[in-house]
Amino acid sequence: MEVYFPAHAVYRLQYHVVWVTKYRRRILKPYVVTYLRIVLLKLLRRLPGVRIETVGFDGDDIHMVIVIPPKYAIADVVGRLKSQSSSHMRKTFKWLSKVY
Repeated sequence: MEVYFPAHAVYRLQYHVVWVTKYRRRILKPYVVTYLRIVLLKLLRRLPGVRIETVGFDGDDIHMVIVIPPKYAIADVVGRLKSQSSSHMRKTFKWLSKVY
């Protein structure tokens, strides 16, 4: 548990976020998980200060502990990560269009 000290504030905001795949389909295979980890790290570079502390994958859900600075709205960060990672996955894995 780390406390952050930016210019004139002190905060420790950690959120446990759970994403579930559509219809609870078990599409999170090991190669998809590996790709998703890379994509999430790439997307976080565009959001300075946002970090993923831990991430865990099951067959149909993702559990993450995310640190989000107070300057960002939680819904905006999570919505952006979900939409952009989904877009990347659909472009890379064409078989997802057949699943949904």
